[in-house]
Amino acid sequence: IKYVLTASHNDFWANIHPRIIKTSLALYADGYFDSAAEKAMREVETYLKELFANLKNASVEPMGVNEVMNALLNDGNIYSFDMSTVSGKDYFKGIKGLFESSNSAYRNPASHRNLSCSKREAFERITLASQLIYILEEHRK
Repeated sequence: IKYVLTASHNDFWANIHPRIIKTSLALYADGYFDSAAEKAMREVETYLKELFANLKNASVEPMGVNEVMNALLNDGNIYSFDMSTVSGKDYFKGIKGLFESSNSAYRNPASHRNLSCSKREAFERITLASQLIYILEEHRK
């Protein structure tokens, strides 16, 4: 790795999910910001598909990542969200929106063409990908 990590850089990575660190840290550290960001978002998709295969015991997974995410999050036997309050319902709706929007904005376009992004944009996408995986872990029953 050409890049020497600084203290603030280490602080950033200390809060990122280990799966995202594994896929994106070296690329980001070497200045391949677009690849690091794309790999982070792809890891969210990979994680969702692994969860679906392991938890749903289905022989066929839904086609798109949004369908996989909906099948998982809407299954009350797998995920627990407080649906008894307006705030809880809004939170659940927002979480689903984060998954759908991030997939539409960052993952789908990257699968059709090369996207470039700045260091800051990569930082933001890596953080978002990490947050999405942590959400999936925190709300599992």
